[in-house]
Amino acid sequence: MRVANSVILRYSMPMPRTARQLSATGVYHVFLRGINRQAIFEGDDDFQRFVAVIRKCRERSSFELYGFCLLDNHVHLLLKAGEEGISQAVKRIAIGYATWYNWKYERTGHLFQDRFASEPVEHDNYLLAALRYIHQNPVRAGICRFPEQYERSSYRDYLGYGPGLTDIDFIKGLATDYSRDWRGWLKGFTNAESEDSFIDCEIRPRLSDSMLRARINDLYAMRNATDISALDKATRDSIISSLKEEGFGLRQLSRVTGVPLGIVRSR
Repeated sequence: MRVANSVILRYSMPMPRTARQLSATGVYHVFLRGINRQAIFEGDDDFQRFVAVIRKCRERSSFELYGFCLLDNHVHLLLKAGEEGISQAVKRIAIGYATWYNWKYERTGHLFQDRFASEPVEHDNYLLAALRYIHQNPVRAGICRFPEQYERSSYRDYLGYGPGLTDIDFIKGLATDYSRDWRGWLKGFTNAESEDSFIDCEIRPRLSDSMLRARINDLYAMRNATDISALDKATRDSIISSLKEEGFGLRQLSRVTGVPLGIVRSR
């Protein structure tokens, strides 16, 4: 996999819809998205549970995790498949988390949309570019100004103060080829402007409570978002369902509109 004197190029790969393209190195950039773009993480405990699921599945599947980023409605993983292969490893992660999520929120059905998407990573330059893209996701989404400000990615592991979930040694070896101060080099590389493009959903700015209130006012001419809770059941449920499809979170909808969380979850 080591490629000498490689140059970081821009890449654009479509989300696969046919047979999965296999990687000669066993390394993949994996993308999981909530069904209908719905939120798959509602709070810190959900993120922590996903991390715990990854740890448990890694013990069983023996994959190496080079990078990750967990956002409200989608997940990026950069991993090298182990004994079980990419499909079984990611399936374990998705099912393990979805089972717990459905139990916690008293829901049924699929949590993730379709099968997961993946693209093979077969060169060092592609690997570094993919890792940068993953770590820049929160910045591109408008969640933070710098990657190190985001707590739910592997970037802090590389800086030396993360949760220790990431297998950093391989990337450390690549970065050391560029500088003895490999962390300094990696930080500069990660924060450099780029036009890298990889499998992803459309990056949207984080939808704030004020944005939700404005949306309710624009669509339904309601000055107070809590007026939704006083509507007849059919109208209320239709509005809640529509707002969920736009990407607003379950707890956020309940908090802003006053509709009980159990009702929001089931609509």
